[in-house]
Amino acid sequence: MNPKPPSILKRLTGTLLIVLLCATAAAEPFPVRKWVDRLSKGSGTDHVAVRELVHSFNSMDSAEVEKTLDILEEEGSTAGPAFQLRILHARIWFLQDYNQPYGMEKLLPLLEEMMQKAEATGKKELIAYASWIYGSMMYSYNEMEPAVTYSLKAVELYETMPVFDSLHFYYSYFGEMLFHTNEYTKSIHYTQKAIALNTDTARSNRVLKTKYLNTLGQCYLQLGQPDSAFFFYQESSRLANAVGHTIWKGINASDFGYWYFVRKQYSPATAHLRYAYETCKEQEKGIAAYSLLWLARINIMQGKTDSASLFLDTALQLLDSYGKFNPLQVAVKRREVYSAKAELYRVLKQPDSLSFYQQRYQSLRDSLERVAILSSSKVALLRIENEKNQYLLRATKEEKRREAQKRNSIIIGISLLAIIIILVLARQKAGLKHQQEMARLEKSKLHAEVMASREKLDLFTQTLVEKSSLLEQLQEEVREKKLTSSQQDLLLELSNLTILTEDDWNRFRNMFEKVYPGFFMKLKNNSPDITVAEQRMAALTRLSLSTKQMAAMLGISVDAVHKTRQRLRNRLHIDSDVNLEEYIQAVSS
Repeated sequence: MNPKPPSILKRLTGTLLIVLLCATAAAEPFPVRKWVDRLSKGSGTDHVAVRELVHSFNSMDSAEVEKTLDILEEEGSTAGPAFQLRILHARIWFLQDYNQPYGMEKLLPLLEEMMQKAEATGKKELIAYASWIYGSMMYSYNEMEPAVTYSLKAVELYETMPVFDSLHFYYSYFGEMLFHTNEYTKSIHYTQKAIALNTDTARSNRVLKTKYLNTLGQCYLQLGQPDSAFFFYQESSRLANAVGHTIWKGINASDFGYWYFVRKQYSPATAHLRYAYETCKEQEKGIAAYSLLWLARINIMQGKTDSASLFLDTALQLLDSYGKFNPLQVAVKRREVYSAKAELYRVLKQPDSLSFYQQRYQSLRDSLERVAILSSSKVALLRIENEKNQYLLRATKEEKRREAQKRNSIIIGISLLAIIIILVLARQKAGLKHQQEMARLEKSKLHAEVMASREKLDLFTQTLVEKSSLLEQLQEEVREKKLTSSQQDLLLELSNLTILTEDDWNRFRNMFEKVYPGFFMKLKNNSPDITVAEQRMAALTRLSLSTKQMAAMLGISVDAVHKTRQRLRNRLHIDSDVNLEEYIQAVSS
């Protein structure tokens, strides 16, 4: 007899239980507080927390990830700068993984924000952290100019700090960047530093050392030192065999194959290149394509044109599937494939195909040369711009510090003055009990002191107002005059000076001469016996200052300014109907 089927009610009950269990598991809350704590800790070389956070997003869709990051950012709004940088890093990392090879336009604003926040802290390790993220992200998109610029900044900052475990990784990664920008000597320098620091015998570090040694071999080959290249290929291959890393065996085999090809030892070259292709065709398509290229060239020289054509077509197919992630490296390999194609059709005596591939080769070669030239200039410009931004940030901080110091000095001065007044008043009040007449005199004296203090305070305030007015006037002149950028900066700085000592005058004169070269020499030529005081008055007249502003800068009275101006007019033999300001302007033109 057949068993009785379960009832509908039992089926529904089982289904409901499964749904409830699934819902309970799915509803487990994301540990926000734990991640805020983790992202807040660690040094500027620690990326582990960010990597693990991003990996925890694998089971979420993009909307869930964005929401989770927003919650984390809100929860950690009062956390320190390390958290702020790492949450931005997590956003950048996720966007890259989610949008690769596209979406760089979404990353740039986040990278810029990360750099600005790091620079604002003034902490080297955080600036290095943000710079490295910027550079490495740009490298992943083959934007070599910002990649090298920001990565170099990070490495130079890390070098000023105590040596840490992963420094060899930064050196090697930067050395790899330099190799792809044809900076082979510098690439060797940083890669050798990486090898010297990579002393850990763990398998992962030995695999990294295999890569470092291979990079050195490639650099020496490009520098025309094949024996040194072969030595480092051997070292890399020996280590790859020791750790059993198949891919690096294949990569080294490809480099050995090319080395034998250059030496016209085609039999070992073919063996190495075939092994490299078979080993790398799935995971390292660029290496596989490069191996086929040299196999094709060997076959062309041996008259095996059908095999050569097949190898070259397969190489192009591999590059097509690999190129969207590595456009610059692929372009170099594609150029060489086009050259081999042209050679193949020359041997086959097919002029139309020969011309076609020669043109494609020439066009790609010219494009790569332009990229190399532009890369060098752009790296230089980016570094200059980066240094300029740092200078402006430091100048802003210094200006704020000076303003705070000045404000604190004023507050202390006023507080001391208030204390003195209180003490004097208390003393006078005690004296009133003993001698009424003396108290009246003391009160009068106190009143006079208070009035004098008030006049001084008013004079100080008036001086600040005059300085502010002078700054606005000079800024207006800067906008209207066609001066160089450096002259404009100097002219603005003149407005902050007072000329009370000989050092003040020398500083003012040097700056003034940069804005109006030869001004004082022309005055001397017109009037050899002109005094220093008259030269100062001429310079301030050229700046179109008011009488009060001149008095404030020189620390003299308005009457003294009038007298000095009259002496200057007499010294220069200027008639009363001639405008002194216009005369002085003519001297400086």
